[in-house]
Amino acid sequence: MGFQNPNKTAALIVTLLFAAWAFAFIWRRGFWLSLALSCGLGVLLIHTFSRGGVVALGVGLLILLFFAPRPRRRDRLIGIVICTWVIAAATVYLQANQRFAQGIQDRSIANRLEIWQQVPKMIADAPMGWGVSNAVRAYQNWYQPLDHGVTYLNLVSTHFTWLVEFGWWQRILYCFGWAAVGVLCWPPKGREALSWFVVPLAIWVAFFVACVFSHMADSLSLWVVPGVALLVVLAARSRLKLWPRAVALPAAMAASAAFVAAVTIWGMMAPGFHVRGSRDMVKIGDGDSGIWIVVNTDVMGDHYGKALREYMNDHPLSIPVRIVYSLRDLPQGHQGLVVVAGRLPEGDLKLLHGEGRLLLFSPAFFPQEAGITASQIAGVIFGEFSQSPSVQAWQGLGRVKTLDGVGDFIASWPEYVLNSETVSANP
Repeated sequence: MGFQNPNKTAALIVTLLFAAWAFAFIWRRGFWLSLALSCGLGVLLIHTFSRGGVVALGVGLLILLFFAPRPRRRDRLIGIVICTWVIAAATVYLQANQRFAQGIQDRSIANRLEIWQQVPKMIADAPMGWGVSNAVRAYQNWYQPLDHGVTYLNLVSTHFTWLVEFGWWQRILYCFGWAAVGVLCWPPKGREALSWFVVPLAIWVAFFVACVFSHMADSLSLWVVPGVALLVVLAARSRLKLWPRAVALPAAMAASAAFVAAVTIWGMMAPGFHVRGSRDMVKIGDGDSGIWIVVNTDVMGDHYGKALREYMNDHPLSIPVRIVYSLRDLPQGHQGLVVVAGRLPEGDLKLLHGEGRLLLFSPAFFPQEAGITASQIAGVIFGEFSQSPSVQAWQGLGRVKTLDGVGDFIASWPEYVLNSETVSANP
């Protein structure tokens, strides 16, 4: 279906499956067409082997059954049973039941639980959010267990990924958006002619559940079916001037704010390593002065935070540390040692001129380019196999240390940033 992710394919199938039940409401004999389409789409869903998709199907079916007309006709119940057995037979034939039966010992599920239990702490540690596309970077550096090295693209959930990346108001509005859709799609009481509202409601509930188990809402095509369903509901409500009670949406907003506050408090109380994070900076420890580390992943690795945490386990931090991703992120009037590594953008080189004390790792630029003087240098560290063309120029300024057996990538960089000699020399 054009997706590289079976969970996204499953989400599309599930939303189409519930959309197919519109025929049961707009056509007298449409029930049988809806049932046949659902049966076929259910078999396709099994082909994806997506457990999240199956859970989304189950929750959506509960919504559909809850609002289904009563009494239920016997022939229709027989048709539903036959459809259920067809899907069950497909599950066994494809051996998908073996995957669906796996518990938390399955690594895929265990990895999700490992990530998700850190989400409240990540939300609490970044009141203004970690920034778009930064959730997984924050997790793998500051929250992932040190002995786990699995690399992710996201937090394996749309809701958790976006709640971590968003700031306070965005988090509340995000939760309110889902709650508002539920309020708008809820079938009006006593209006049998509008019982078809259950179809958009089931679509949105299933889509919401599918987004819990995988990050999929970044694919715009998956919003088409839920979006059309919501537009139909809004058009019907507008035509009939039948809107939810005045208190419904404010109550949804209050509930959203309360939920975000509760998760934040939960995260604040969570044990373990805490930082103060944002899109541009990570703060460890209290105070304005200290050590400022301008991250360069070519030299420090993608898991620079893990390296820092691992060193801190054996050497408790005695001075505040600030992590930034560009020299432009350094605030005006900052004090303390600035750690710079690797190659810098040409426009950033001039920012080094006039800085206080500098500790450099594998600098791929010449001191003359940045206007750096010997008095500014706290130390310059190269690996013996460094490919930097500026090694000799830095050696001419003195205070150069050469590490045996490494090149420009220096895995042990925290040892030289946080050792007693460097720390004691800071104000």
